[in-house]
Amino acid sequence: MLVTAIGLAVFAILFGARHSDLTRHNAGLMRVLAFEAIIKLAALAAVGVLSLNLLSSTDFGEVVHRQNVFAIGDVSSRFITITLLSMAAIFTLPRQFHVAFIERRGPGDHDVARWLFPLYMLATSVVVIPITIAGLGTLPASVSADLYVLELPLVNGDGLLAMFVFLGGFSAATGMVILATIALSNMVANELIVPAFMRSGNFSNISGDSGARLLTIRRGVIIAIILLAYGYYRIGGNGEALAQIGLLSFAGAMQFAPALIGAVYWRGARQPGAFAGMLVGWVMWSYTLFLPALIGGDVLAGYMPSWLHPYALMGWSFGDSLVHGVVWSLGLNISCFVAFSLRAPERLRDRIQAAAFVGDAAGASDLTAPANIMTHQVTRDGLKALASRFLTVEAVEHAFARFETETGVDTKGSGPADWRMVQRTERLLASALGASSARVVMSSAIGGADIALGDVLSILDQRTQAERFDRHMLQSMLENIEQGISVVDHEQRLVAWNSAYVDMFAYPADLVKVGAPISVLIEHNIRTGWIDGDPAEEARRRIAHIKAGRPHMYERQNPDGRYLRIVGSPMPGGGYVTTFTDITEDKKREQALIEANETLEQRVRNRTRDLQAMAEDLEAARAEAEGANASKTRFLAAASHDLLQPLNAARLFLGAVDPGTKEDNRGLLAKADRAVRSADELLKGLLDISRLDHSNVRPNPQTIPLAPLLEDLVDEARPMAEEVGLEINVAATTLKANADPDFLQSILRNFISNARRYTKRGRILVGARRHGTDNVRIEVWDTGPGIPEDKRANLFDEFERLEEQDNMGIRGAGLGLAVAKRMAHLMGTQVQLRSQFGKGSVFSVTVPRTASKSFRKRSTPVMMPAQGHSIAGLRILCIDDEPLILEGMSALLDSWDCRVVTASNLADARKIIADDQPDIVIADNHLRGEQSGLDFLINERGLLTKSSNVALLTAEPTPDVLEQALDRNIRVICKPADPAEIRRFLMECAGSEKSQAAE
Repeated sequence: MLVTAIGLAVFAILFGARHSDLTRHNAGLMRVLAFEAIIKLAALAAVGVLSLNLLSSTDFGEVVHRQNVFAIGDVSSRFITITLLSMAAIFTLPRQFHVAFIERRGPGDHDVARWLFPLYMLATSVVVIPITIAGLGTLPASVSADLYVLELPLVNGDGLLAMFVFLGGFSAATGMVILATIALSNMVANELIVPAFMRSGNFSNISGDSGARLLTIRRGVIIAIILLAYGYYRIGGNGEALAQIGLLSFAGAMQFAPALIGAVYWRGARQPGAFAGMLVGWVMWSYTLFLPALIGGDVLAGYMPSWLHPYALMGWSFGDSLVHGVVWSLGLNISCFVAFSLRAPERLRDRIQAAAFVGDAAGASDLTAPANIMTHQVTRDGLKALASRFLTVEAVEHAFARFETETGVDTKGSGPADWRMVQRTERLLASALGASSARVVMSSAIGGADIALGDVLSILDQRTQAERFDRHMLQSMLENIEQGISVVDHEQRLVAWNSAYVDMFAYPADLVKVGAPISVLIEHNIRTGWIDGDPAEEARRRIAHIKAGRPHMYERQNPDGRYLRIVGSPMPGGGYVTTFTDITEDKKREQALIEANETLEQRVRNRTRDLQAMAEDLEAARAEAEGANASKTRFLAAASHDLLQPLNAARLFLGAVDPGTKEDNRGLLAKADRAVRSADELLKGLLDISRLDHSNVRPNPQTIPLAPLLEDLVDEARPMAEEVGLEINVAATTLKANADPDFLQSILRNFISNARRYTKRGRILVGARRHGTDNVRIEVWDTGPGIPEDKRANLFDEFERLEEQDNMGIRGAGLGLAVAKRMAHLMGTQVQLRSQFGKGSVFSVTVPRTASKSFRKRSTPVMMPAQGHSIAGLRILCIDDEPLILEGMSALLDSWDCRVVTASNLADARKIIADDQPDIVIADNHLRGEQSGLDFLINERGLLTKSSNVALLTAEPTPDVLEQALDRNIRVICKPADPAEIRRFLMECAGSEKSQAAE
């Protein structure tokens, strides 16, 4: 038997103590019990069929008559007692309670149980009838009725059926023992042992292994229960019939019935009454039923007086020991329950329980509000962590996920927890610890949090809260509330207040104290001018108002001019709380708002007038700014032309000087040319900076092919690069970019110019490559001296130069890279620099890449210089409205033995073209009159011998001018014109003339 007991304990631990959450359903255990129930019913049915066969061969009526089976007279007090115990056992036995409530998955289970359980009991009862009759009629009287189901098959030689019945009985017994042990272990651990640990402080420091400790306690209780059962078997269980042991257990469980029924149906039930009734009932049950069954009634009676005989207390035996024990134990249980409940004071917990079961709907709904839940500093993650210390993480996450689905309350994050989540956490802990222990744990965990005003007011009237907060804690919370608060009990005596209340009414120190009648405080307010009228009558009226428990709110002004809002609210049990809020500032704002509304119309008119005047001023300022901007634009246009005209003339005159001049003079001329170039670059840089900073210059992005743009820039820079012995090339590319072509061309021109000027030997390479998935990076490589690390940060600032002079001796202005940086910024990109000192540099700009094919192809290939072609004797027409420019151009071309004809206006130019048929026409774009030089060349070039021998001089190479000239194959020469560039143009024209003549 000991081995069997140990096996049962192991199975009980495996089935019922694997996890700490009692709300988790043991589906496997329930299936095993259901299967055992089916086996038991099948075994009974099989024996019932056997019994019917046995009765068919005997005189059934004679057996029934002889045994008096269905006699009504056998319905004795014992039968009634057994029926009463059986009825109570349905919900008082721990295993029945566990199956009916703990393992219930939902309302659907009860719907099924309402018809299935009675049907099962009915089937059992029907089968028992033939078994009982057959046992009484065929078996010896010495055979116990408990053994009929085994003896009938054995007596009739049916060993296989006897074995099946034994297995059915054994499975039912083991299932009952395992389930009862699990249920008892949960109840004992949660309601007795864990609360005791809580009170002793062993669980006060809630650690992460609390769930494991709880499981250890339950497993220990399971082992203890099995050992106690084995001990009972060893001491006194051998002689008792199985049915007698069951009835003994039913009588013990019956002691729960008065408290269970009273709590559900009687509003006056109290916790002390329930404890007293159950304690007395179990003492009487132990004395009248348990101890006699354990050691024998006669043995126990030998040590007691006759009037304390365990089977006849006070001389009353009731004719049966079971009836005697039940009557005494249950009767005293009910008597103590009622008596102690009537004497015990009502507590908040009692009212809540009463309202939950027997109260009206209104009362119940009022008690559902979270009046005593403190959640201001309780976080959602904190509640999860608390629950995880007693339950598995998976169980906690599943429970809160289901809660979030049901309520829509967010359970994630470190924010404040909703009061419903606090309640759900307490119920979750109750599934592992029991209700009382869960309440202790929750109170310990959140007891330090701030409490809202409504919570404080509820606490004042709830005696159970005194167990959670002492007087000092409560007073500290009240002092942290800025409103004045006074609380009176049901006898209209002051029980709580804060310093703000005392300060508002200037109460003397000895007047405000616990237990002081509120009437005394009201009389003081009347005397100090707070309340007008007869003091006695006013005090009586206000006290009657408080006694009636009617809420109120009103505002009044005190003698010192302050305004107070006074709000009174009744509390459960007859108490009354009043709050006093200083609303002086609100009243001032209200008065100011009233005055503001009264003058609103006039202020609106004044403000409208002011806004109109402001709008007129802004419009005038805008017009003035636009005029200034237009003037500035005109100034920049004029400056870019007029300032460069003298420089242009100077370069032309320098170029006209006889190359045969002696060496010293040639050196001076070269220096003069470099000085002019420096001034030219400085002026151009300043004009670019001014235009970018002060004009509404905005990029116009469009799809452009990079190949022709880069080739044009390289062809433009090649002559000057070759002049100093540099090789300049462009890497072939098919990429296209989405950018402003003029901005991009200007940026790259500055890069190439910078590389050409500071690279003394080697080469310059211009190319483009993909950058990322959507961009293209255009780079200019050089083999120059490189840039030191300490000078790279300021390289793109205005007037920053690495060297005073470039490789041609020209002193740069230091503005080219600054202009490039600003243009890149306007396009929404940046310029980059990579350099290795002593080996060279790479300047680059990154722009968006596009796959569009809509671009303009280069119309004609760039004409390379035709070396060796003589320009002597060419007839050249020069058009400019500046006499100085015409004089310089004539001097330059005369020095090359060209025949020069000049015109200062377009009318003279047309006449010269018609009469003289010049070979080449060079015209300034900016001419006085309605027509520009570009328009003139476009219209009149058809009269020339070769229409492509035309060139346009301009100080403003605007995008529109450049695009029109490029489309019509007109050479553009920027001012101040470089004599070398003019000579190359003339040589190209001379070469094309000779090629045409040869054809």
